[in-house]
Amino acid sequence: MTRSTAIVVAVSLTVLLSGSMATADLVVVDPDAFAAGTVLNNAYSGVTLTAHGDPGVLSNSNVVAVASSLASTGGNIFGNTETFDPDSWGNGNWDYLRADFDAGALWVSLDFISNDSGGDINAELVAFDSAGVEIDRDGPHTVTAPAGTFQTLKVTGTSIAYVHAYWDNITRSQNGALDNLQFAPVPVPGAVLLGMLGLGVAGAKLRKRA
Repeated sequence: MTRSTAIVVAVSLTVLLSGSMATADLVVVDPDAFAAGTVLNNAYSGVTLTAHGDPGVLSNSNVVAVASSLASTGGNIFGNTETFDPDSWGNGNWDYLRADFDAGALWVSLDFISNDSGGDINAELVAFDSAGVEIDRDGPHTVTAPAGTFQTLKVTGTSIAYVHAYWDNITRSQNGALDNLQFAPVPVPGAVLLGMLGLGVAGAKLRKRA
């Protein structure tokens, strides 16, 4: 490789890495982007949302946009098909929100919102790797009154495969709402390397023509 080609490759790598990190910095998954009642499971690029829990409580795994004055952003929150409280998320057995990331995530955050005048307790965001091993946990936390007060929980890792989000309680008086999921996807090094080599070859051809 000539000196000129090496310079082109080095510059190309810098640009590609910078661009890759810029696009991977933040992905916002917010139900405000859709009308109330919209099923959100596969509505966002790079992540799949599902509701899990007791089949006697949830009629299916759909996550839906629910209109709510409690939203931390806009006017919708994440809801489910729970018969009693489709705008709240109980403990890990009752019902919980799961988000699976296509390429893994470096960090994930989610707003936990108090939905009553007494405040809500035991808000938890838990991160797992692809083998199902817990790698980080933020919580339990108490989100104080009044209704609409929220706390943003955040977990980090080198490659988070999925997260669980819930309030570890049984009753609505201690459960709350969820809104505004954000994450940073893991950059794909193979794509960066391929782009670098392609630009390097192009630079070499231009030099020969000159």
